[in-house]
Amino acid sequence: MHLHKVFLFFLFCTSVWGSNNYFSLINFSDSISVNDSIKIADALAVNDSLFLSDSISVNDSLSIQDSIQIADTLKPLFYKAFTHNDVYSITKNKIDRKDLRYSGDIFNHLPSGFLRDLGTLGQPSEITLYGIGFNNLSFITNGVNRNNRITNSFDAYSFQTDNIDSIIVYPITQGFIYNNYNNPAALEVIEKDSIYSIPYSRIKFYQAPDGEGMFDGRVSLYLTRRINLTLGTSNQSIDSRYNNSDFGSWLAFGKLRYMLNNNFNFILDYSYRKSNTYLFGGVNINAIAPNELENILYAPLQAPVNYPISGFSSPSPRYQKLTNHSFSGKILSNIIPFINSDLTFYYSNNLTEFRQNQFTQNPDFPQVINDNEYQTFGVNFNNSFNSSLIDASLLYNFERNEINADLFRENFSFYNVSFAGIASLKLFEDFFTPTGYLKNLNFNGTNYFGAGLDFATNKFLNLKLKTGFSYFEKPYNMIELGISRLTRNVKNKNNAFQIGLEFDSEILKTELNYFYLKQENASLPAVYQYSDTLLLNEVSDLALINKELSGFSLTGELNYWIINFEYNGTYYFQGNSVEKLNPDYFVFAGLYYKDILFNRNLNLKTGLNFYLFGPRYFYDYDFEKSIPFQTIIPIGTNTFTISNQAKTKANLKVDFFLSAKIQESAVFFFIFENLLDEKYFIVPYYPAPARGLRFGVSWEFLD
Repeated sequence: MHLHKVFLFFLFCTSVWGSNNYFSLINFSDSISVNDSIKIADALAVNDSLFLSDSISVNDSLSIQDSIQIADTLKPLFYKAFTHNDVYSITKNKIDRKDLRYSGDIFNHLPSGFLRDLGTLGQPSEITLYGIGFNNLSFITNGVNRNNRITNSFDAYSFQTDNIDSIIVYPITQGFIYNNYNNPAALEVIEKDSIYSIPYSRIKFYQAPDGEGMFDGRVSLYLTRRINLTLGTSNQSIDSRYNNSDFGSWLAFGKLRYMLNNNFNFILDYSYRKSNTYLFGGVNINAIAPNELENILYAPLQAPVNYPISGFSSPSPRYQKLTNHSFSGKILSNIIPFINSDLTFYYSNNLTEFRQNQFTQNPDFPQVINDNEYQTFGVNFNNSFNSSLIDASLLYNFERNEINADLFRENFSFYNVSFAGIASLKLFEDFFTPTGYLKNLNFNGTNYFGAGLDFATNKFLNLKLKTGFSYFEKPYNMIELGISRLTRNVKNKNNAFQIGLEFDSEILKTELNYFYLKQENASLPAVYQYSDTLLLNEVSDLALINKELSGFSLTGELNYWIINFEYNGTYYFQGNSVEKLNPDYFVFAGLYYKDILFNRNLNLKTGLNFYLFGPRYFYDYDFEKSIPFQTIIPIGTNTFTISNQAKTKANLKVDFFLSAKIQESAVFFFIFENLLDEKYFIVPYYPAPARGLRFGVSWEFLD
């Protein structure tokens, strides 16, 4: 963590130098406006505009005149999601006051969201919405799908929470519109895009047991009157909690904005990630005597793991390194007041180095030495049109991917082209608003169609009803095509339905939703069981089955006097489904004291966080392919069999939480985790952390 001190010094020097030098380049208006993309500053800032004055000139002539030149105003343009009807969103102000280790944790606070947590920081935990995750959920940032193009999954450690401005959760009926795999579930992050009239910097730091820590910092300043530069870096790491569970990650980014005028902004964006994750595979319960299971399973120093490091200087028997470079160029335009245009060119190079038993230390581990790399070249062109009669958006995407992956034993490329249109009719908006949408995706030469219709009523007695249904076809990803020998004539067909009731008053905001998804020709992964001793978790075959998943979700917040109550829960109906990866239910609730104290210098939020995890089925992961599985093919058979029919018991975790915002610039947070020292795991057998303390601070500096 000594590198954090180096960067702290860098931020300090940059801030001081910026305050003394950049003001000589830029003349600002007297009223300083501090803006970001979701917050309208006080003083003279209006509509997220940045007021930059060219100069104030006094006529120097024989006749005395108090002539003042009118200030030339520049108004930054910000990316806006192409949403229609009401969608659930959460802003940075609320995100910053939640207990989040990394961006994956926020899924426990989103409607129908759940994190299949692997217990230890850095392990590739699966994020889910509507009960579906890897290969069915798209993680989108500013209109660009960030999923891995080989596995169609997203590693939540690739995105830092402090870069989040707001989050949008699309209904399960609409998710397929916004991504190039037609995934049913989609979440979009609007990135923080702060524009400040004076140099700005921010640091964030936290410390926790097992050598866990995180440092994040950014600086933003004007190079010239029209050019803004933002730089940032982040480091997060943890020592081995269990044998072979180390993790370390570096993230860095740079953003350059050029404001040609009030109608055109050009944005160049670069990001870099380097991480190293040791994959211990969970605790090996077969090596523990039954009468000692509870004692040893939750004792990190004693518990045997499935992929242990055999000695102090021995290499890891199973790990994964990831290197990513991503670049984008965005043009934002609103030449015509009622039309917004967004043109984005993007490129990404992603290399995943997966190693298992690299030096043949253990004969029970298959040797896997794979470098899986892809390059993505793409373009998005989106337009929105708003009038008194109709709101409409047209979305276009073209993308080409070059695959160089040892996983496939060959190099190849594929492309996709998609056109989508979505329109809301305002003729009846006093009563309800219908929204229709169509999409055609050409995935490597095969067309996949989708269409749907949503309705939202006008608010009546603080109530609003929303419903929708859709049909869409989903292509198989490269891994599914590779290991199952599927032809492109077979399509994964999806029928989605959602209905919800929203209540919004001064003290209570809540939303109840029912969702339903039926998938025809969905893939069911399985692992061949060759012998009783060989440890295998590489998915080697797929069957096509029909899947149905449904559930209720309830999300909301109550504010009364100094009491704040937040809640989010989902109940899943898994019925007779062959694949059961979700808990029976999940509930998060937070009960807080919330007040502004000491002459408005302290904004305090403190209380208890409750996490209730319902009974869960057993399953495992093929991490190289990002596939959870419950099915095996036993020795000498050709049948798919559930490997373990058992369920865990329900578990309750309680945390003490404190967040103190001081003078609107610094936030101190303190968490006493797992107060009751509950012994549990979400995914077998990856034990959750024991009782412990975590604390940190986030601090913003202007000038």
